[in-house]
Amino acid sequence: MNVLKAIFPINYFKSIWTPSKIWFNRHDLKWWQMLLVILFLNGLMTVPVTLNYANMTEFPVTDYYPNAMALVDDQVVAEIQQVTFENGEMLIGQPVVSESAEGTVAFGLADDQLETLAASGKTALIFQENQFVLMEAGAPTATVLYTKEFDLTGLDQAGIQESLSQQWLDQNRVLVVLIFSSVISLIFLAMNLFLVGIAALMFYMTKGSPVTSIETYKESINLILNALSLPTFLAMAYGLYNFDVSLMASLQTIGLVTMLLLVMWKTRFRDQTLDEFQLLEA
Repeated sequence: MNVLKAIFPINYFKSIWTPSKIWFNRHDLKWWQMLLVILFLNGLMTVPVTLNYANMTEFPVTDYYPNAMALVDDQVVAEIQQVTFENGEMLIGQPVVSESAEGTVAFGLADDQLETLAASGKTALIFQENQFVLMEAGAPTATVLYTKEFDLTGLDQAGIQESLSQQWLDQNRVLVVLIFSSVISLIFLAMNLFLVGIAALMFYMTKGSPVTSIETYKESINLILNALSLPTFLAMAYGLYNFDVSLMASLQTIGLVTMLLLVMWKTRFRDQTLDEFQLLEA
């Protein structure tokens, strides 16, 4: 049984539940195991992020293509109401092109016309039979295929913008999840590395003093990772209930401080009670 307790990750999980174990088991992990623990904790923080963006029902495309989406005005609404929608297709009769100082709105352009407009760099909103295209300076051209349920009949300006945003999200959901999860995960990783590194350094600076029994930077990092684990589980649970990145990070940090205070209260950061602890473990 004692052999199993020494196997990673069992030796890690048995060290995170009480202040005494957090302190006295601070020698258990090797460097590569601590790296895996950091990645594991970072993964826990990323779970709510991924689930939130995977389940989102709307996306503010107007924030990324503000000028192109703003081309949906009363005239465009009137033009759309003259169009028939069937099985996700926009049945356009004659091509229609409307140009203004703000940009171009077109229906049913030929491929060569579409390429010419794209090369011009103008802001544009193009409706084709099976797709719509958003063009705006400083942003990549977005070509969005219609879903089978696509139908703009009877919608006003806001409704059309919302429907176009939904179509964009349906096609790009995987990309949205990947980008936002990766970016926020990297932010969490940087924060965790900074938090663990600085906290461990503060403990290591007490080496040789009567304040603590810390002797190496490695055991300092192991200690902080042990203490950070339960707060990370708590932050993940909160994020699943109410997604808020800043509050998740705050819970994790406050939780770490709380756990370290409990460790200090229980052990005084000293190893004098090690024999008693090992007796209880046995």
